[in-house]
Amino acid sequence: MSDPLSMLCFVALGVICAAVIAEAQPLPGTRPLRMEGDIAAHMVAGMDRFLMREIGTSAGRRARRWQ
Repeated sequence: MSDPLSMLCFVALGVICAAVIAEAQPLPGTRPLRMEGDIAAHMVAGMDRFLMREIGTSAGRRARRWQ
């Protein structure tokens, strides 16, 4: 990036992005995600609970689908 015009464009883009991020507001009916600890671990634990529940109920539904 030795070209001064390229450097100026890069800096201007950075300033514009920073301004947009600073003014960002949550969408109506939503709120920012505020979670303690490892967010990925919370997500995986939630998926595990959902899948284990679905596996548990699948045995009862299986009889209706097999002929």
